[in-house]
Amino acid sequence: MTLRGHGAATVLTPAAKTGSNACAKAGNGICVTGTDKKPLKNVTVRSLTVRGFAENGLWATGTDRLAVKRVVAERNGQWGIAEERSTRSVLTHNLARNNGDAGLFVANTVDREEGARDARNTVIRHNRTEGNRVGVTVRRLRNLTVDRNLATGNCAAVFVVGDESTPRAGHLSVTRNHIHHNNKYCPKTPGCPSSRAPASS
Repeated sequence: MTLRGHGAATVLTPAAKTGSNACAKAGNGICVTGTDKKPLKNVTVRSLTVRGFAENGLWATGTDRLAVKRVVAERNGQWGIAEERSTRSVLTHNLARNNGDAGLFVANTVDREEGARDARNTVIRHNRTEGNRVGVTVRRLRNLTVDRNLATGNCAAVFVVGDESTPRAGHLSVTRNHIHHNNKYCPKTPGCPSSRAPASS
């Protein structure tokens, strides 16, 4: 299945009245939803803009071979483009800017504690992130590549997060990214007491 716009001028914004479906009620723009037992396969979202949603511009969970291409995700309350419990995704040639937390966010799961999941060669490549709290966040995953992205004007460029949970996060490649001037001021949070990213970010 493919959801295709006509470029950045195809803009999805919150409706004046919240829809009745779970995606809209949660404050998301586009949702791609499967389960661990029955992942939603081979979905493509491309060539459109998601703007101004209370939570996430695009939210995916339980997917396999999701492709998100040439999407602009801007001014969303939490994440621009985000996924969990997903494998073999390709996020490429997207622009994520001025979102409340991460521009691009990929994780094992967001609603419970568990060890790292195998992303099975998910690729985040040729994206631009700017003006976010974090450009790209990778949380508790294995087998994933972050390559040739541009991160500028964020509070921090790239967060790769692992902890003592098993299996451990690892087998990650973060290479050939252009990272500069990520010194935007962000208010501190309980998980990040420093209000400004290190100068090297």
